[in-house]
Amino acid sequence: MKNKNKIILAFLAIFLLVGWWGWNNVERGFVVVDDIETDQMVNATIYFRDLLVGGVTNKVGYLPEGSIDAYYLLETFSGLQSSDFNSVEGIDGQYQVVNQELKFINNGGGAGMVESQITDAGYQTLLSNLAQRLGVEIFNQVGVATVNIFSLVGKIDTKRSWSAKIGQTTAGFSAVVTPLEVLEDSRCPQNVNCIQAGTVRLRAKLSSDLVSESEDLEEIFTLNKPIQIEGERIDNEADTVTLVKVEPSPKAGVSITPTDYIFYFEEERK
Repeated sequence: MKNKNKIILAFLAIFLLVGWWGWNNVERGFVVVDDIETDQMVNATIYFRDLLVGGVTNKVGYLPEGSIDAYYLLETFSGLQSSDFNSVEGIDGQYQVVNQELKFINNGGGAGMVESQITDAGYQTLLSNLAQRLGVEIFNQVGVATVNIFSLVGKIDTKRSWSAKIGQTTAGFSAVVTPLEVLEDSRCPQNVNCIQAGTVRLRAKLSSDLVSESEDLEEIFTLNKPIQIEGERIDNEADTVTLVKVEPSPKAGVSITPTDYIFYFEEERK
């Protein structure tokens, strides 16, 4: 009889321990995934979340606390698709794709950015959706495949934009650009009817982090015409960098001094 009571008490203790473990993970905002150790899924999700938040921070220069929602991530990571956010959880609701349009279904009826901020459970769902779409394994025999997750984020972080002035050295993913001289600015002035839109040609130094001991080569950038960067990534794909915009816009009868120019570049990963 005593042995029977001990067995019952042992089962009861195990039941309470499992219940506490499950509730603790619910409180942390994570969902248990079949056949995967929960701690591994938590670690994978946190690593993935931090990479995305870091990407947003790098773009805007600060961490927009309480405002990182699906739309913010879609704007930051050009490789993301609306369908990636299907069933992704927010603080007070869930994202759903309705008629090919991403919508946030709010549980409480509000429409603020706080309610739509993605939770840790939401990042887990987003990671799973992306891994399935891109065919990336989140786990390996050792545990969390951090290299694969890093690569996955690289697949959605396909464009980087930045600006520079004459003599200022700036960088994108791998391209390092220093504008040197405006060779041509034939853009049509504001409020003037022109036969052609015109263009801008810019002489600049261009080097790449993809090549060790890369030399600064001079290139002629033409507005909206991509230049392939010397060197290849480990996936044998080449990056391109493009002069996408020039400010200020020309005005009839007003000259632009070299120090007034601001050049906007965009580097794209294929």
